[in-house]
Amino acid sequence: MPLPCIITPGQRYYPPAAVEFDYYIGPSGSDSNDGLSPSTPWSITAINTKAGTYDGFSVGIMDGTYDLSAMTSVDAYAAVLQVEPGTEGSPTIIQAVSDSAAILDLGGNTKAAIGRWGSPTGQGYTEIRGLTVRNGARFGVQFSYASASDAVPGIVIDGCEIHDIVDAT
Repeated sequence: MPLPCIITPGQRYYPPAAVEFDYYIGPSGSDSNDGLSPSTPWSITAINTKAGTYDGFSVGIMDGTYDLSAMTSVDAYAAVLQVEPGTEGSPTIIQAVSDSAAILDLGGNTKAAIGRWGSPTGQGYTEIRGLTVRNGARFGVQFSYASASDAVPGIVIDGCEIHDIVDAT
């Protein structure tokens, strides 16, 4: 596993502590599950269908490949997985349970895999961590708002691997 930073002589690396999540998503999960444990995970579509349930909490994406090729979004510019924002004191965290082992495979889909699109009012405070996004035809992770001058606080994209994204425009 690659280190998340460069270590120079005299420095020490302290790996992150084990994380427990408020909710879980698994490759064989179901939105009819409660999502509260690795044995009862939601499906990947819960990012859209459980909006209002997980905002401001942490969601662990379990190891596996998630096929997003047939998913559509609410708008021509929106990601197929629209993450609900959190707050400054309680951001929404979408994180791979194991770094880079949760793979969002777009299969040529022209939408971004995960992000948020729309008005910046009430948005922000979202963290996307440790996911692999691949095989897209336009974007991997996308946060877009009404205008380029709109400041949206608290967006963190960390430790993600994004590859094989081809500009299809």
